[in-house]
Amino acid sequence: MKWTYIICGVVCLCALLTVATLRNMTSSASQYVEIARHTVAVEIADDEAERAQGLSGRKSLDEGSGLLFIFPSEARYGFWMKDMRFAIDIVWISKEQAVAHIVENVTPETYPSVFEPSQPALYALEVPAGWVASHNIQLGDPVALRFAF
Repeated sequence: MKWTYIICGVVCLCALLTVATLRNMTSSASQYVEIARHTVAVEIADDEAERAQGLSGRKSLDEGSGLLFIFPSEARYGFWMKDMRFAIDIVWISKEQAVAHIVENVTPETYPSVFEPSQPALYALEVPAGWVASHNIQLGDPVALRFAF
């Protein structure tokens, strides 16, 4: 009887570890933003420390990838290029999930300038410089947020 409990415990533990591992493997792959039918694989910055760090200190951002900032409420959140090493495009997204504001080709040399949207936004997406132009992203374009926590 004692061995039955031990074996059941080990099997349950293995099952839980497998589920947790699969969730971690699939959640990053399933995190993306779609703007006007163009997909960007995203990392999520949804707490104060992650939003403050942003892409600072990184050497680059792969084409087709980005960083999605999720804010606690809709407002005019500003961005600067402190400790950035490469240029980016910034797309602010409204709570209605539409493109609310765009700033293209923001370079590290612009620091300490702050870039703010013209209207409140609940999200902001940082992508490699040139992505907005190459995908013809426009104000008002629909946005679909696809991510799991």
